[in-house]
Amino acid sequence: MLPDAITIALLAGIESLLSAVIADSLTGGRHKPNCELIAQGVANISAIFFGGIPATAALARTATNIKTGARTPVAGMVHAGIVMFLLWACSPLVGMIPLAALSAILVVVAWQMSELSHFLKLTRTSRGDVAILLTSFLLTVLLDLTIAVEVGMLMTAFFFMKRMSDVKHIISLESRLPEQGVEVYKMRGPFFFGVTDRLKNLIMEMDEPPKLIVLRMKHVPVLDATALQTFRELHMRCQAKGSRLVLTDVQPEPSELLKQYGLGDLITTEMLYR
Repeated sequence: MLPDAITIALLAGIESLLSAVIADSLTGGRHKPNCELIAQGVANISAIFFGGIPATAALARTATNIKTGARTPVAGMVHAGIVMFLLWACSPLVGMIPLAALSAILVVVAWQMSELSHFLKLTRTSRGDVAILLTSFLLTVLLDLTIAVEVGMLMTAFFFMKRMSDVKHIISLESRLPEQGVEVYKMRGPFFFGVTDRLKNLIMEMDEPPKLIVLRMKHVPVLDATALQTFRELHMRCQAKGSRLVLTDVQPEPSELLKQYGLGDLITTEMLYR
């Protein structure tokens, strides 16, 4: 049951934070996401002792509450208390409320919280963002919010990877000292799995690597696991060819990662070439 439990927890958290964001837009306030998620987790864990099921914040009820004057969390507590009282004391009467009347209220609330003008402005952004927006919107209307959130998150992840791979990343020759057997390369931009092949190709295509290959990383703010493994592979290839790989001007965070990965020996602050 663990995979299902994790999925439900993630979706419940997303929906509650979405409700909080909508409440912020309606009230001009600012919610505390950590507090929101911890409170929801405590409530859902406590509910199992009373035969309850996982619960989340409700978009429509949140908007309705605010539209009728609610401004503090006390309104939510009062709402919960009234619902509990109605279920305990007035269930037969509540069951007689026409569903058409309730649906009309929900339609009006949904229209007021839709922010159509903002939605139309979002359609003028990048094609990827528009594709995510329209797909999530149509899946929410035609199928279910849960499916829309799952598909939207997957699409967002893929588009993020695509954008990161398109980030301008430069690996260029800065200087060459043939008499000393030294080549200095400059790296710029985040170094992650989407661009590691550029560095691999640069080194692998050398028939005879120089005695010393220097990579200047002053403008490399981020490394991922693939980048670390790439440095390890290049280091081993250089050793096999009788060459040496050196990293200079490494920023603190990448430097710490390299040391944790066992590649701290590649980092130097010495002037190895002139």
